[in-house]
Amino acid sequence: MDYELVPGANPADPVSRLCQCKIHNNFVNAGGFGTEQDGYHAGWPAVIAHPVDEEATPGSTVRFEVKITANALQPLSFQWRREHLYFVTNVSFIINTNLYDGGFYRTNREARFTVAELPGETSAVYVMQNVTTNVYDYYSVAISNALGVARSQRARPLVLSVVATRATNDYWFGLRCQNNLRQIRLLAGIRGAFYPDQAITNFSQMLNYEGSPMFEWPVLLFCPADKARTAPADWNNFDFSNTSYEILSHPSAEEHPAAPFCQCKVHHYYAAMDASVSYATNSPLLVGLLEDQTATFGSDAVIRVGALGLAPLTYVWYKNGQPFLSATNGTLTLTNVARADGGLYSVLVSNAVGRVQSNTATLRRWMAAFSR
Repeated sequence: MDYELVPGANPADPVSRLCQCKIHNNFVNAGGFGTEQDGYHAGWPAVIAHPVDEEATPGSTVRFEVKITANALQPLSFQWRREHLYFVTNVSFIINTNLYDGGFYRTNREARFTVAELPGETSAVYVMQNVTTNVYDYYSVAISNALGVARSQRARPLVLSVVATRATNDYWFGLRCQNNLRQIRLLAGIRGAFYPDQAITNFSQMLNYEGSPMFEWPVLLFCPADKARTAPADWNNFDFSNTSYEILSHPSAEEHPAAPFCQCKVHHYYAAMDASVSYATNSPLLVGLLEDQTATFGSDAVIRVGALGLAPLTYVWYKNGQPFLSATNGTLTLTNVARADGGLYSVLVSNAVGRVQSNTATLRRWMAAFSR
């Protein structure tokens, strides 16, 4: 049972908290007045980050993970489950005396699951190694403590050879980037509904009731085409300013529904206030990647980037993550290379419409051999 009487409650006192939910913070007082509050009951093993669907090639590894609220009552028990979807079809006669035959037949198709617990899989992480196509089922985890049992959402592994192509194909990169933007805008809309007076200016504001990021996992904030950044496994020491996406200065959705809210630093895609995703054709577009360079001491080194977009384009070159040169073209020339010139170089290209960050190239120094 998910509800309980509050110990020591006074039924004669109409404002006394009488019955409460074991899962949520909702309760009803003795006078019959119900109260709804954000969040979960203290100690409940609430899931704050669910396992997500994975795409994998045959023979690779699939990893599912779940995150639980920090204030969950200990000890906690985990049990991963494999759920197989099947359908049941039956025919029933619906009586309707207004019809000539007294009714009609209806075919019903119901989805059902068979659930099998996975032996030995009793931690927050479930790993499948050397996967094949026959693992294509739904997987979830049950988390229990003295208060009850919570269940995660179902996640599904898609094991196909074509996944390798999707992982390196610009078309699929673009689709996944658009989906990321839609989810970001959706989450921002949810937060805005709860805090309408707080304008969202950065991702670090988008927290859930527990204070954890609404995105559940960092991967949502990273475009698959981003060569300059890699999504970390968790939120420890996370830098919200160093993601593939950025929140733009924006009006309210009521004022300007088509105004850009968030844009990708790699592609030209942006999510508008009305949650639509569009392509900004005049934004800067990088053509090709920066290439690593090796230069001898005293020689010249040239790093180039190609860019398209609405003129004028501005180039800001970075060395080891710090800006050090602004230019009007995509060529960086370092003359008389010295030891201090070695490092990691990238460039930020911008115009009146947007900006895009390049990948990082390494400049190595090499001392030429002497001859007598």
